[in-house]
Parts: sequence; C-alpha cells; structure tokens
Amino acid sequence: ARGLFTEVNKVLRKEPRQVFIQRNKLLLEAVRGFRTLLQEAHKNPTKCRQLIVGHPDYVGIMDAAKEGTGGVIIGENSECVPTVFRFEWPREVRDEMLTDDNPDGSITNSDLEMAGLLLCWLVLEYVAPELHH
Repeated sequence: ARGLFTEVNKVLRKEPRQVFIQRNKLLLEAVRGFRTLLQEAHKNPTKCRQLIVGHPDYVGIMDAAKEGTGGVIIGENSECVPTVFRFEWPREVRDEMLTDDNPDGSITNSDLEMAGLLLCWLVLEYVAPELHH
C-alpha cells in the first residue's frame, strides 16, 4: 500500500502551487483516506494511558539523516549498559536520498528514520539482557 503522504508530497514539489483535487484521483484518494482516519480517531479516541501502561524498562533515543543514524540507549527500571551507537549509511543509500538536489531519489528521510529505529531496537536487544517481547 502507498502512504497517504506520497501524493501530497508530489503535489507540494510542483510549480506553480495550484491543486485541482478533483483532477488528481490519487491525491483525492489520499485526502479521503486522511478523512477516514480522522473520523475513526474522533469516534473512538485513544487515551495515552491505553498506549503506555507504565514507565519503560529501557529508553532508546535515535535520529537519522542523509549521513547516517545514531542514538542512545539507557536502562530505566531495568539495568543495561548505557550505549551510544552510530552508523554511517553506505554510499549507495546516500546517493538515492530524495533531496532538492536529487528530486528523483527513491529514499526519503522517513525511510532513514524507520531504518534507524530498527537499528535502535536491534542494539537494545543486544544490550538489554532481560528484554521481553
């Protein structure tokens, strides 16, 4: 499935910035998808306490950019070795990054953030001896 923001981002990159939503069927479909999500969220909102039932045993903080990703993992309620990690993306990943200078790139910053988050979880599994899924 395509992300809802894909068509919105395509329109935002175009000049002049005029949107004829009825003519762009993919954009119209994305807007309808957003509307559905908002209607469902409004009917049955999720309270924060439903998402997180207590303080986490471990905390991982990360960020990613074109150059690479990195982060920090610490134990809160459980012990682990406080860990700082860094990873530089391979050249072929950096070359495919979607930027103003490379509008045909196939990798977005969101893709790098997701890959960085996965790396953070893998490092957490390595340094947290009592981690339970």
